[in-house]
Amino acid sequence: MKRALLLVAILALAIGVCVSADVQFNYDPDDGGHMLVFGDDNLAYFGTGKDVGIDFDGTNFSFASTAAATPWHIGAAGYVLNITLHGTFTVGVNDTGYDVKFFGDTSGKYFLWDTSADAAYIVGAVNITGNTTQTGSITLNGATGDLTTGDDLTVTDDASVGGDLSVTGTSTLNAISVATVTTDTWNPGSIADGAIESHDVTVTGAAIGDFVLAAAPVDVVDLVVSVQVTAADTVTITLSNQTSGAVDLDSGDWTILWIDNGS
Repeated sequence: MKRALLLVAILALAIGVCVSADVQFNYDPDDGGHMLVFGDDNLAYFGTGKDVGIDFDGTNFSFASTAAATPWHIGAAGYVLNITLHGTFTVGVNDTGYDVKFFGDTSGKYFLWDTSADAAYIVGAVNITGNTTQTGSITLNGATGDLTTGDDLTVTDDASVGGDLSVTGTSTLNAISVATVTTDTWNPGSIADGAIESHDVTVTGAAIGDFVLAAAPVDVVDLVVSVQVTAADTVTITLSNQTSGAVDLDSGDWTILWIDNGS
């Protein structure tokens, strides 16, 4: 009887019965423990053994439970209820949010808004059709960390690639820098006229064919300076004296700029 009266009251509100003040219905079940039941198969209910308040203030229609942990279920195993909302769906209020989770048909796949982390997590594939604007960094984690695009990919700020970059098709690069700077202390000593003095610097990853530059820490006094990768992980600086006299350079830290060309 109580259930019938409750449903009649809800129906009356739904079809527009006018009220001059707040209307509230409280139902304390004593027929087995279901908080609120629509239909005979318990398709929608609040917990068990607790009061459920149904309130209408002339504008808003709301359900409220006296127990904060009491869940509200719509549908059940074997019963699917479709819901269409015409209006804004809001969870929580500004600075006080709640977790929202959507499950997929595959075990372990879901979308989660984690309010305590202030972050959204998608476990599964993401397909985006249309323009997407990203503000902030994109980090790819995992064994592969692949980023694949079947159309144009435009980067208007700095991009850092920690692994291989594979491009199929035409690419326009205004600038590219995959470089390593290494310093090494060297005292060439006195170099006689017509003599050559060489020095090897270890640069891990350098390979023959890579581009290298050397910056001297002192004035080389018209000596001819050349630098090249002469073996794996080895860059050689060579000083050639064509000045018609001996040249003695002071000791100092030479700077090597190595650019990996991917060879």
